[in-house]
Amino acid sequence: MNLIKINFMLLLITLFYNVSWAQEVDSPMKTIAAVDMAALDLPSTIIKAAEQMPERYYTFRPTPEVRSFGELIAHVAKSNFVMCALAKGEDSPMLDVVPTKTAALNALKKSFDYCAKTRKNMTQSRKETFVEFMDGNHSAGNVLDFTIFHSLQHYGNLIVYMRLKGLVPPTSQPGSPGN
Repeated sequence: MNLIKINFMLLLITLFYNVSWAQEVDSPMKTIAAVDMAALDLPSTIIKAAEQMPERYYTFRPTPEVRSFGELIAHVAKSNFVMCALAKGEDSPMLDVVPTKTAALNALKKSFDYCAKTRKNMTQSRKETFVEFMDGNHSAGNVLDFTIFHSLQHYGNLIVYMRLKGLVPPTSQPGSPGN
């Protein structure tokens, strides 16, 4: 019984002397989904990685079976265009991307701009419209969100390519969030 009294007293002391429960917290006026937050930050991170990689390494591939760095950047750009166009309900404005630094980087920037405009202008009705994607029916909003997950997955690949060439990826550089 003594142990119950002691635990109860500790609980009361914690409640009455802890002022954090009474502090006012500023919260954002509008909540934002994690995928929307990633959509704001991820493009600049991938673009910075593409800019940082020297042109001579755009043909580098860690093993013969995988894409070169340039092919990976071109793939992300092309995929962004295809998926965002699908979510938007139109044909992709760009189907072929050359894996050179200049061409792939320009396509990458344009693809992220295209997707950002698609995300900004997509109505709730369009988000809920089902489209054919990856052998199934998915909402246009989910397809649009998938572009972020797809890009994030390939950023992981880019990190490995950069590290193998002695470069520090953008998210590991001093001053980047999380460092």
